[in-house]
Amino acid sequence: MRTNLIMLSEAIIDRIKQTAVTIAIGAIIAVIPFYFQTKAQTEANGQNISELQKLLQSEVQRIEQIEVSQAIGNTEIAQMKTSLERIERKIDRLIERAE
Repeated sequence: MRTNLIMLSEAIIDRIKQTAVTIAIGAIIAVIPFYFQTKAQTEANGQNISELQKLLQSEVQRIEQIEVSQAIGNTEIAQMKTSLERIERKIDRLIERAE
């Protein structure tokens, strides 16, 4: 009877080992598609980030160009104001002399 119990115990242990191996193999097989999906998403995100960085860089350059052109415009306006003020002072002096 003891040998029957030992054989039964060994059979149960073997069955448990087989079940554990089956579960482990199933888990590994289940992870494989997840790995490839995650890898594909990571690559897609990398491409999106690269495209967004290029777009952002082009927008920064465009803004810098606008700022430079506005700065030039502001400089020209300041020079025109200065010139107009000088002309206005000269006209005022001429009017004063004519009176």
